[in-house]
Amino acid sequence: MTVHLSKIRIAAIAAVLAAAAVSSAESTSNFGFKLGLIFPADSAVKDNAGKTGLDIGVAYFLKSKPLIKGQTLPSVELDYLRIGGNDNKFEGIHLGYAERVFLGKEDEKSGPYAGFAAGVAFNKVSGTTTTGGGQSGGSVTTKSSEDKTQFFGELLAGYRIEQNFGVEAFVRFSPKFNDINPTVYGVRA
Repeated sequence: MTVHLSKIRIAAIAAVLAAAAVSSAESTSNFGFKLGLIFPADSAVKDNAGKTGLDIGVAYFLKSKPLIKGQTLPSVELDYLRIGGNDNKFEGIHLGYAERVFLGKEDEKSGPYAGFAAGVAFNKVSGTTTTGGGQSGGSVTTKSSEDKTQFFGELLAGYRIEQNFGVEAFVRFSPKFNDINPTVYGVRA
């Protein structure tokens, strides 16, 4: 039942953000919303928390969005990343600065771009393990949690479909902690 409720919550959040992204795509606001999937690079995270997760974020663009070839689009971004359910999970809140360079033709509204981001990551790994059973039939459940504030770096490449809407792929690097590598790959709109 708990897993089912978590999926409902994620679906509801995704629906709200998708609606916000569509309305943002139709406006000239300097705010943008991001929704995507992430995939952990670390096999321990894959084995214990899951093979896919969710990336939800907001960006504030420091320049107006119409771009010409070679122009950069700087932004301040806040992302929430989560892999796993209630028992075993990796989650992070990342605050950073990003730059995207438009690589399309000067007179086109759509085209490819590339960029980078850097900032501070507040990462958390938590888990539950159950041991025992033996002769007495009882078991012991142990909960553990590790928080770490770190720097992160991100490389990204994407394709702008409309002035305020694009799809991008990214890899986000963070230093290893507690034998966990928090590096993730992802796609988002």
